[in-house]
Amino acid sequence: MASTDTGVRIHERGSCNPCVFFFSDYGCMNGNGCNFCHLAHVEEDGNRPRKERRRRMKQKISEIVSETSGDPNQVQEQLQAEALRHPFLRRMIQAYLSRLGRRMGPANLVGVVFSL
Repeated sequence: MASTDTGVRIHERGSCNPCVFFFSDYGCMNGNGCNFCHLAHVEEDGNRPRKERRRRMKQKISEIVSETSGDPNQVQEQLQAEALRHPFLRRMIQAYLSRLGRRMGPANLVGVVFSL
């Protein structure tokens, strides 16, 4: 977000996109320079997809984490883009990041294998 004031105005209008990293145990490494909202959001319902679609979502997250060539900024950017596609996928990414954060602390995401 450009500034805190601008971010609050965008959030109040409901036109912001939440940061999947900020509220996870992993945390957002971009801090105030993050282009996504760090304010609390009302969680959308987002029906739980069928098992095969959930498996593909997990696989996509795993691919992003393993194919980023050691660039944590690229991991964050790609996971954020995926989180915008479906509310359930956003929750899945946040759960993954929270597990990772509890296990490793705010460590580098690259090279970690995604498993539920």
